[in-house]
Amino acid sequence: MTAQDRIELLTAMGEEFESPKTSDDRRIELLITLRNFAEEEMPESKCVYCHQTGFHAPYTEALIEGHCYSPAGVSEYAMITKVCEYCFDKLFPPGPGEE
Repeated sequence: MTAQDRIELLTAMGEEFESPKTSDDRRIELLITLRNFAEEEMPESKCVYCHQTGFHAPYTEALIEGHCYSPAGVSEYAMITKVCEYCFDKLFPPGPGEE
């Protein structure tokens, strides 16, 4: 169970992550911290390709291994494939005109 101080930290991280002023490099730092927290709480939840803990953080694309950014990606990871969206997007890149 997530402690109250961790919840407050996660809230602050989420606000920073969503800020238009935040660079993708900083977003990656925040996601690494989030993935580490997910590892503590769900150490058995690993992507079958990158072997990183899967976690959800809404965004327009996956930025690091383990990152699932869309509701559909989270569902697929958790219930079907155990492939994070970062790896899935690398395995199945969009075709011409699909981006």
